[in-house]
Amino acid sequence: SETFDYGSTPSKIKVPDTLSFGVGWRPSDLWLVSFDVNRIGYGDTTPIRTITQGLGLDVNSDGQLTEEIKDGTTFHLGVEKVFVLESNNTISIRGGAFTIEDHDGIKDIDSSDTAFTVGLGTTFGSNSQFQLDLGASFADATNNVILSGIYRF
Repeated sequence: SETFDYGSTPSKIKVPDTLSFGVGWRPSDLWLVSFDVNRIGYGDTTPIRTITQGLGLDVNSDGQLTEEIKDGTTFHLGVEKVFVLESNNTISIRGGAFTIEDHDGIKDIDSSDTAFTVGLGTTFGSNSQFQLDLGASFADATNNVILSGIYRF
């Protein structure tokens, strides 16, 4: 077999810094309300180089397709209610909402959005050693479903 050396060009990728502040309030042992604010330095990210690679267009040359990526602030709000079963295992119901700032760098796409979330979780086994969580978020641009599991030993 032959090996080809296509060369390499070192590059740096910048990721945004985030400053977050949050509070949680437990009106009882079985309820939790949480809120957080996140200031995200999207302006620190590496700018888009070419979304039209191979089409002969330089998206940064005239600014027709790109926009400045600005810092943004997002908000998250969540509520959880826990039900304790006779076996001391639990079932939790969750709901919430969060905001998404426009940070794609493409002028014709407004990616700012508000997402709403729902979730269900349970613990089971001796000493609640197993945990299973199912969550979903719904927004204009995307819908997501997440399933996770934990085993404690």
